[in-house]
Amino acid sequence: TYTTQEITVMEPRYTTRKVEVTVNKMVPRQEKFEYFVNELVTTPEKRKVIENTYVTEKVPYKYTVNELVTTPEKRKVIENTYVTEKVPYTYVVNQMVTTPEKRMVTTYACVPRTVTETVAVCKRVPCADPCGTTSSYGGHGCFGGCFGKFCNKGFGGGCGTSFTTVVEHQTVCRTVYERVATTQEVTVNVTKCVPVEMKGERTVTKCVPVEKEVTVNVTKCVAVEKTGEKLVTKCVPVEKEVTVNVTKCVAVKKEGVRTVCDIVPTKEMVDQTVCEYVPVKKTVQVPCYTSNYGGCGSCGTSCGHGYTGKSCFGGFFGGCFGKFGGCFGGCR
Repeated sequence: TYTTQEITVMEPRYTTRKVEVTVNKMVPRQEKFEYFVNELVTTPEKRKVIENTYVTEKVPYKYTVNELVTTPEKRKVIENTYVTEKVPYTYVVNQMVTTPEKRMVTTYACVPRTVTETVAVCKRVPCADPCGTTSSYGGHGCFGGCFGKFCNKGFGGGCGTSFTTVVEHQTVCRTVYERVATTQEVTVNVTKCVPVEMKGERTVTKCVPVEKEVTVNVTKCVAVEKTGEKLVTKCVPVEKEVTVNVTKCVAVKKEGVRTVCDIVPTKEMVDQTVCEYVPVKKTVQVPCYTSNYGGCGSCGTSCGHGYTGKSCFGGFFGGCFGKFGGCFGGCR
């Protein structure tokens, strides 16, 4: 079952209040200061300088020139002269020569020969006793009587003319042809290619060297020494005094005004949010049941010091427990 119980709960409450705090503020002010500036100052000055002057003059000199000189000279030369003459020579010609020669030739001839041999001949003869003999298989029929000699009495048995097959060996003759080799000497014409040496003449052209003396113009390169003049330019240093502008970097002192910020602590009132916990009473439904140690009054009565009582669970731990007179959120 459930019962109604009033409990106290701490709830947060946010409030805003004015708080005095110290704040550092930047306060600007003007002050004078001195500074140096590098300025370029140009002043005329006299300096001594050395200038290079080019001077041209004629200088005699000797030089060598290669000149071509042509002179006639006698020289011995060898010229090739072609001479034609007839020269005998020997050459070989292959000729066909036919000569009779004796050769051994083997021929084969078919010769008949009579051969005697023994062959088996089958004859059909009538049986001696066509009806008096009974076969071991019973009955006469196709396989009855004279079985070993193939005695036939007709299909289905019955007496009549019967025959049997008898094998006899006879001697017969037959003709056999055999190939017999016969060697004999014959004369045949044999043609051979025989080299024959022959003689002839042919025209041969030879190159014969002939020595001659001729006059030729010979050009030689001869070194000739000559004298001339050439222009030589020399670089001569000359000292001069000149006025030049000299620029120097001079430090100049100047004054100026600048803004400086000072840190000044000031007190101000600011809004600050504060959280406070306020007790609030609330009514809740809690379960209620009887404990195992006996009865107890209602949840509104105070508990005794024994183990009896009615347990009421309203908060964390409810009911009369042990020897404690109070309950945690239950009977008080």
